[in-house]
Amino acid sequence: MQLYLQFERVLTEAELETLRPLVKRRAEREPLQYIVGKTSFMGLELLCAPGALIPRPETELFVDMIKKELAPLPPGTLADVGSGTGAIALSLAAALPSWTVWGIEPEPDAAALFQKNHERHPQLTNLQWASGPYLSGTPADLSVVVANLPYLTSAEMDNLQAELRFEPATALAGGADGLDLIRELIRQIPATVQRVYLELGLNQAPEVSALLQSAGFPQVSTQQDLLGRDRFVFASR
Repeated sequence: MQLYLQFERVLTEAELETLRPLVKRRAEREPLQYIVGKTSFMGLELLCAPGALIPRPETELFVDMIKKELAPLPPGTLADVGSGTGAIALSLAAALPSWTVWGIEPEPDAAALFQKNHERHPQLTNLQWASGPYLSGTPADLSVVVANLPYLTSAEMDNLQAELRFEPATALAGGADGLDLIRELIRQIPATVQRVYLELGLNQAPEVSALLQSAGFPQVSTQQDLLGRDRFVFASR
């Protein structure tokens, strides 16, 4: 607001010294969230750093859809696999206070950021976190799996836009067809899990739907993002 109220004021040299390196970083296409060190997601302020993927607006839609599906159900135990900053896990823990929510992140830098973001929201006492891969460390009564795993194909990784090159490749690359990590997750889903919610890349929904059906989830649906693209697959049994 002060930019508009004081648009004619000349900046002081001290102010310019602060702003110049920030403008230079953005001119080099570093994402704004890394420059300011934080972002907003589902009403929560989250720390952002290059060790973890920046939470996206379409993932807010994903979380909102999951929240609406789970809110009427009896409380259970949910695992968010590949949590990164903790955006999904923290948001679902806030939206579903009677549920037990686990956030799982194997990358050390991202896991440390997740822990810091959890510490910034101590009211979320129903949130647990683990640093192992996939579903390791989760309890035996796990009933819901949520994941926004890396899904970019090798071809897409070779042609990243400039901002994406600042984000960790481990949070983006999903192998030749983008589904390496997603296939492995589906293989590991235990029999106790009744619902699975996945965020995917473009054109991946049909194959992932078939994988889930083969894994014992007969009810599979595809949901669209705000641009009408098939981006989310929901499965239940």
